[in-house]
Amino acid sequence: MKEIKFRALKDDMSNCTFVYGQLVYDDDDIPRITVVDFLRKGLTFHTCIKNTESQSVGIFDVNGKEYFFDDIVEIDGSYGVLVWMDDRLGIGSGEPNSYHAIDSITQKELENSTIVGNIHENINKL
Repeated sequence: MKEIKFRALKDDMSNCTFVYGQLVYDDDDIPRITVVDFLRKGLTFHTCIKNTESQSVGIFDVNGKEYFFDDIVEIDGSYGVLVWMDDRLGIGSGEPNSYHAIDSITQKELENSTIVGNIHENINKL
């Protein structure tokens, strides 16, 4: 069975970096990424910045980097944001948090493309 993985920007006020693991929300609807500790005896909960959470697609680019929704993708010299379109993967454009799907994309196209950033850290790449 394939593990469903998430990422979100850690809210540590000094060095916001992505953390990877399972996604849960606390009572105040704040996202937290949970990670099993090194000894596999407990969980670490990372408080994250709301609206930066995204799910893995389970596909890797030409450089072996894993795709997550909200990644900025370069396909044949064009750029777009990886989004979910109804029942398939798509490339979106528009303003942050209001992307609209402009074209569907296949797994093979993604595997032959490159991740150039994500909308949370590299919005200027669009």
